[in-house]
Amino acid sequence: MVVYINPKLNEIPVLFVEAGNLTIKRRHRKLERQIKAELPAILNLDGKRRRILDSYDRLHARFSNQSFLSAPQYLFKFLASHQRLMQINALVDLYNFISLKYSLALGAHDLAKVDGFFSFNLTAGSEIFYPLGSADPLSVSPGEYAYMDEREILCRLDVKQCEKTKVTTETDSCIFIIQGNAAAPIEHLHAAANELIDLIGVYCRGEARLATVRFADPRAAQQPSAAERVIPAAERR
Repeated sequence: MVVYINPKLNEIPVLFVEAGNLTIKRRHRKLERQIKAELPAILNLDGKRRRILDSYDRLHARFSNQSFLSAPQYLFKFLASHQRLMQINALVDLYNFISLKYSLALGAHDLAKVDGFFSFNLTAGSEIFYPLGSADPLSVSPGEYAYMDEREILCRLDVKQCEKTKVTTETDSCIFIIQGNAAAPIEHLHAAANELIDLIGVYCRGEARLATVRFADPRAAQQPSAAERVIPAAERR
């Protein structure tokens, strides 16, 4: 799979992992035990991880006129309040665990529900965005960074995912986003990606690898080839 990155965003460290042949349980007891065992170390934020968390605020201020909590900041806030991770399903719990462990923004999108190419791009302000859990679209400002397909925003900044591509126990394949900021060296992202890939094999019996990236604005470039295009489920029938 090819992910298109707008060259204007090449300063934001980001990796993409594609995974297939997934078996996603509603709950996975062994995963829960591993998470519980590592929670004390996760809560003990060292200087490096704290700097990464704080740097999301500066990144958002550059690309948006609104104030947001990044995904890992939100998870830490939940963890501090409840002394546990929220439980969604084994795959979501797994990548939330990695997000907390590395203080990085992680998200996943069901590939069967992605329409056309997948890109990391800047908003024009006219895009459609249905936030997770909402049946009503939300307007976005121009100049924000976002993860998109050909029809709509899939994730606004590193803050809020859309409803359409959320991962469920029925998901067979997905693409993960691992995004950092100026305080997160790319080696830190690769360490998170390597652990994510390993745990997908252990807890979801899937196969995962880094996706290919191409620095090009897909709205200005030619359409990707058939080999690069993600075909929605409705078009595969």
